[in-house]
Amino acid sequence: MKKMLGILLVLVCMSAGSAYGAALEISCGDCANAAVGSEITCTVSMNSTPNEVATFGFDLLYNPDVLSYISFTKGTLAQNRFDFFGVNQQGSGHLRIGGFEIGTNPLPSGSGGDFLLLTFQVMAKGACGAKFSNLTDDFKCWPTNPAIVPVIPPGQSFSVNENSTNGTTVGMVSVTDDNNESLTFSIVSGNTDSAFAVSSSGEITVNDSSGLDCSAISVYSLKVRVSGCSGFAEADMTVNVTGALPVIQSGQSFTIRESSANGTAVGTVAVTGGSKTMTFSIVSGNTDSAFAVSSSGVITVNDSSRLDCSAISVYSLKVRVSGCSGSAEADMTVNVTGTLPVIQSGQSFTIPENSANGTAVGTVAVTGGSQTMTFSIEGGNDIFAVSNSGVISVTDSTKLDCSVSPYSLKILVSGCFGSSESNVTVNVTGTAPVVPSNQSFSIPENIANSTVVGTVIVTEGNHESLTFGIIGGDAQEVFAISDAGVITVTDNTKLDFCLNPIYSLKVQVSGPGGSTETTVTVNIEKPVKGNVNDDCKTDLQDAILSLQILTGIQTEAINPEADINNDGRIGLEEVIYILRDIANIK
Repeated sequence: MKKMLGILLVLVCMSAGSAYGAALEISCGDCANAAVGSEITCTVSMNSTPNEVATFGFDLLYNPDVLSYISFTKGTLAQNRFDFFGVNQQGSGHLRIGGFEIGTNPLPSGSGGDFLLLTFQVMAKGACGAKFSNLTDDFKCWPTNPAIVPVIPPGQSFSVNENSTNGTTVGMVSVTDDNNESLTFSIVSGNTDSAFAVSSSGEITVNDSSGLDCSAISVYSLKVRVSGCSGFAEADMTVNVTGALPVIQSGQSFTIRESSANGTAVGTVAVTGGSKTMTFSIVSGNTDSAFAVSSSGVITVNDSSRLDCSAISVYSLKVRVSGCSGSAEADMTVNVTGTLPVIQSGQSFTIPENSANGTAVGTVAVTGGSQTMTFSIEGGNDIFAVSNSGVISVTDSTKLDCSVSPYSLKILVSGCFGSSESNVTVNVTGTAPVVPSNQSFSIPENIANSTVVGTVIVTEGNHESLTFGIIGGDAQEVFAISDAGVITVTDNTKLDFCLNPIYSLKVQVSGPGGSTETTVTVNIEKPVKGNVNDDCKTDLQDAILSLQILTGIQTEAINPEADINNDGRIGLEEVIYILRDIANIK
């Protein structure tokens, strides 16, 4: 039975502010309309008491501006029981009432009726304000009218740093409780992600620090409930989540190679304080958007094509970090570096000597260096040039000569990180000489030694470095050829139209680019002057025939072209010419 009554008591007590079924009640007269100076009685009564009463205690609070306590009288239920029963004035508007039963006559459960009558003098018109407080002993946790419920003062507010650890105290819920009872606390709503907890003493603490982020939720609006045996109360209160003002460490500097790919990490902005979630931005100095910064403060390469240490070797970036407690800015530098350029050793290129101006010889191979480099040819060169992309080209083709090849060029390459030199070889090759075919010359058989027969024509090849030779068709060594290709007679005694009217000379032309062979024809002209009998030579027979014509023995010449002085006849002049030619007298 007592267990059932206890359950009933708890159920009744959880109905905040309800007087329905109150076990303990107080009622007073009409204080607002009573005459000042008159007396008024306040009656404490009971209704179906939930348990037996042997010992009891409670406080009665009233409005001291309206009432002044005079005396008390036991009610029917208190008559003939309770060996001690007293009412004491504790202070203005505060009576403490208590008693106990030593004998065997406690107040049984389920009792009802008047328990205590209190007499007051009316001091002023107004509300009586009578209510119970601090129920103890066998009265503990009885439902009362007016009900005793805890009161949470409104507008309570607390602050906690988002970096607080689990268990950190946020604040104590302020509660007034006239029943001096054990209270329970709970967070009814607003506790996103269970970030907070509240203890049985009303202490709000951090429950899950990982959920605290002032950039996400800066203010939690918590509805807190406090419950006692007579009912509960709820109130809204705020927890402000704060972070520290972020501070960017000064003088930060990073270094990145200009050849770094997009996304390469340059460095992380060092920040003290701040909040869990912060945003970073590059405010100024980020020429051509070369860099980007992430929400975690990592600076990365955004556009690697813009990194050129020869153009910009140092970026001065102004970086801003923002959190829920404010923002900060600081200047920092990003140094863009290259590597020392190194010209690969032993580089060699080859071009023909007939290359035109502007012809590319080759590209100087360089390892390392920077995106932008300059190239130059050091010392005494007026044949070649080198561009800033390292391409060697011909600038004066007239000076290309394979006979002085190779050319050794000292190349200097410079970048933002330094320079280096190295020799590069350019080999100039000649072209094989080209000799037109079907070249031929004609000479009389009585030509003098050293007389020029003709010059062998060469259309291509290094003319300054050619050599000529007769390698066939001149077994008797009648002719010779110079290194200028000039053919001359070396032994005219062997020239005989009758015996060898045509010489087919095999001539070889050689140069740095190779050699070429060709056949040159030398025609021996048939003798005409003095060849009266029109055979293949001028001899004594022609002289005799001329004398016969001169004396009339022979009437006309067989070969009219034998007339040497063009007088239209064969006479004494022809005889003399023939005899001198036979005698080799010119």
